[in-house]
Amino acid sequence: MVILLFGFFATQAQRRPSSEKIESARIGWITERLELSPEVAQKFWPIYNAYSEKRMELRNEFRELRHNTDLATASNEKSRELIDKQFSLKEKEITLEKSLADDLLEVISPRQYLVLRKAEDDFRRMLFDKIREHHEGRGKDGPPQL
Repeated sequence: MVILLFGFFATQAQRRPSSEKIESARIGWITERLELSPEVAQKFWPIYNAYSEKRMELRNEFRELRHNTDLATASNEKSRELIDKQFSLKEKEITLEKSLADDLLEVISPRQYLVLRKAEDDFRRMLFDKIREHHEGRGKDGPPQL
């Protein structure tokens, strides 16, 4: 979902500042919700960021796969290959998420891990709301404000 948000902001004239602003807001949002001390944050963010990059790679691969397949003309065999590949990528994402949990639980508590999941969802929802407000005409002068 975050990929869609970045796609929206990429169409704006000020792409880099918007992306940096979103990233800064996300870091602040998660750091605050998890109540990370500076010492814990120093350990937490490299783990989380590495996971985020790998997750983005998997999602890009999935999107590319869908984008490069003409579903209107795809044979049953090709369609079955696409389905199998989708499941394979989802399995990789689940394995990656389990690995993230294992690594993060050495740095944060199980409660904080659950708060992290909720904070990610809440941040995503807040961004979608800002985008929706922008598209409804409330923010015609540039990208949505965080």
